[in-house]
Amino acid sequence: MHRLLIAEDIPAVASHLEDLARDSGIDAIMIVDSIESARAVIEFAPEIAIIDLNLADGFTGPMIADELRRSCDTRIIYLTANPELLPEALHMEHRVLRER
Repeated sequence: MHRLLIAEDIPAVASHLEDLARDSGIDAIMIVDSIESARAVIEFAPEIAIIDLNLADGFTGPMIADELRRSCDTRIIYLTANPELLPEALHMEHRVLRER
């Protein structure tokens, strides 16, 4: 069983991602919308995280990613409507796939 964390502050997007994950066979899913709520579930130790760069509390997606990678060795997938913000997130050890 895989554990997935979705960090997304738009409920419709989070719900859609959750549905896609469940359809793919992932049944252990946590959804958070801020760094505070992510820290509250860090013991969930997700293997994979889909993280929006901008959440309810600002540009905190990269901070969540860093904490997850340090504590759980989580694989991170960034999802954003603001790709121009990716360079700010790339000072960390993340690989980026860009849609062309």
